[in-house]
Amino acid sequence: SVKKEISQTYDRGEALENHLILLKDLEKTGKGAFSNIRSRKAKTQSEWNKVMEKAKESEVKFFTEVHSLNANESERLFEEFVEIKKQVVEKRAELGALMTLEKKYEIIMPQIENRISKIENNREAIILGMKVE
Repeated sequence: SVKKEISQTYDRGEALENHLILLKDLEKTGKGAFSNIRSRKAKTQSEWNKVMEKAKESEVKFFTEVHSLNANESERLFEEFVEIKKQVVEKRAELGALMTLEKKYEIIMPQIENRISKIENNREAIILGMKVE
């Protein structure tokens, strides 16, 4: 806790300022990472949509050739279809991971911002060792 941390130092004000600097650096880094995650998620979502459309088209082509009994073309289209489906799985996994990260940042960033705000608004009370909620 902040109270415990600053109570163990000679200059409580300086200790609190150092803690606040650390939190603000963490907030800045977190906001940058959060922004990157959201951008990457949007890009990955777009890529996933495109590869899904490609997979649907590939599947239709493949089964059309199978029903036409065109063995050579069916085999080529089958290999293409399998490769596209691998891309679908890869993009889905990447998208799932990014969504999980995004949810975690949606929880932690407001907590960091709230903590900074509480410290800034109650600086004197904290330095004096008073309990602040």
